[in-house]
Amino acid sequence: MTAEREADRKRGFLFADLVGFTEFTEQRGDEAGAEIAIAFCYHVCELNRGHGAEDVKMIGDACMIHIPEPAPAVELALGIVERIGPERGFPRVRVGLDWGRATRRRDDWFGTTVNTAARLAAAADEGSVLTTVRMREAAQGLTGVGFASRGLCRLRGLREPLELYAAIRATGPGQVRPAVARS
Repeated sequence: MTAEREADRKRGFLFADLVGFTEFTEQRGDEAGAEIAIAFCYHVCELNRGHGAEDVKMIGDACMIHIPEPAPAVELALGIVERIGPERGFPRVRVGLDWGRATRRRDDWFGTTVNTAARLAAAADEGSVLTTVRMREAAQGLTGVGFASRGLCRLRGLREPLELYAAIRATGPGQVRPAVARS
């Protein structure tokens, strides 16, 4: 693929992080915080296998992932919040996911799509996947998954509000449930 065509190609970016990580580290200490963050990103990387995902980097307690196709991106995001969390000894997890263009430099990715995914992770509720209309549209036809509108939202650093959606698992014909039940 030519450099120009590669730059025009849309792709998914996912940020997964631990809710309450600062409080966890303050209560249990820096060593425990470092260990839980490393273990979390290790488990996220394990889930990435089979999704065609690229583990880009770890940023504190967050993992940044590049995924070239929309359906596996949504499936991976839901898998992260469903399979990693308190039942494995971690704090709750939240994920932000966006779809669009980005620029690769060395082993990293840059651009509004990447920044938006990071902002979505910060804005997501614990145990949830928050995404944009761009990802919802790109993943149309994905069976067993729905998208619940969260309305227009302003994200820090972005000029315009975005229409946001929570990705959710379908439980039956016409029914959906949150990816992780809230307590």
